[in-house]
Amino acid sequence: MMDNESLPEILQAHVDETQLELLLRDYVALVEIAQVIVKPNREIGAPLIQHAGSAIDAQFLRGLFDQLRRRDIEGVRVTYHFQQSEWLDTLASDNRGIRLVRMRLPPTSGR
Repeated sequence: MMDNESLPEILQAHVDETQLELLLRDYVALVEIAQVIVKPNREIGAPLIQHAGSAIDAQFLRGLFDQLRRRDIEGVRVTYHFQQSEWLDTLASDNRGIRLVRMRLPPTSGR
């Protein structure tokens, strides 16, 4: 990393059911999803990668959120475009519920 580069700001919060529903609505209505990566339970194996345009809609995302609540999967990473920036949200189950970690990805050539 170059000296003049700074690390992106990372935002973290635990989300309740209402906030999770609002996040789902935002994903569907306000952003262009580039990629969703699902981290299955450790017993299952490697991540499943689902690209935008194939089946990423409200029903698909709601199913992932339901699996996350039940801890059928360990986490979901959503890469999306919003207001001319690329963002990365990571949602994971922990002992306090569902944790959201969000960061704006730094611009790079070719994106």
